[in-house]
Amino acid sequence: GANYIGGILGLCLLCAIYAINHEPNAKKKIRLSAMAGVVGIALLYSLSKTAILAFLLAAFVFFIVSKKGLRVKLRAFGLIILVGAAAFFYLADYLDIYFSQAQDGEALESLSGRTFIWLETIDAVWDEPYFGFGVRSFADYGPQIANVQLVHAHNEILQTIFAYGVVGLTFLLGSYVLFMKRVFTLYAISKDKSQAAFGAAILTFALLRGITEAHDAAIVLPIHIFFLLCLWNANTDRNNPVSRFSAGVM
Repeated sequence: GANYIGGILGLCLLCAIYAINHEPNAKKKIRLSAMAGVVGIALLYSLSKTAILAFLLAAFVFFIVSKKGLRVKLRAFGLIILVGAAAFFYLADYLDIYFSQAQDGEALESLSGRTFIWLETIDAVWDEPYFGFGVRSFADYGPQIANVQLVHAHNEILQTIFAYGVVGLTFLLGSYVLFMKRVFTLYAISKDKSQAAFGAAILTFALLRGITEAHDAAIVLPIHIFFLLCLWNANTDRNNPVSRFSAGVM
């Protein structure tokens, strides 16, 4: 769907921002910027409000955390505001219809019906609170209050509890906490803050999208990218066992 595509495009744009900031060759940087612009336009065309907002905030976090001068950060902040204003202008007609006509004018209040899904899901999870209903079980056992079949709860925490119970929620929260801890550690030990900034941006993007989105069998941030980022960050700390393992493999 549009929200899934928007999430992938937003993630690609964050990767592009990191690549552009690390590219020393001016010509390659221009080409990367042009390609990022095309992806940005595609993100706008996805009409995913959550993905667009999450990307703008994640990009803001990237430049705040990165080791850039105040002037560069102010320029980046101004650019983010301009992009946000352009996105709002482009989506103005769509937002007007969304606010005034969609779901009899209640789309904003119910977040496109998500609040109803959340309430029904909260009631349902009490039937299997410890281990959940199982992977990809929402389509069969979850509340179906829309005209299309719902395959997840449109909230990562609720979806995790529904599918895997409190046990699964523990693993989910633990994964994010460990990744967050890794970002803080990287920020403390590294002179170049760009990797920490990238990790913080990815984390911000995933957490914001997780408020209104979920996946039926994975976390919002693709698990392979999550693992690669942790492995990549570990390579900066030679005392980390993951770092020693990856160094031996590579």
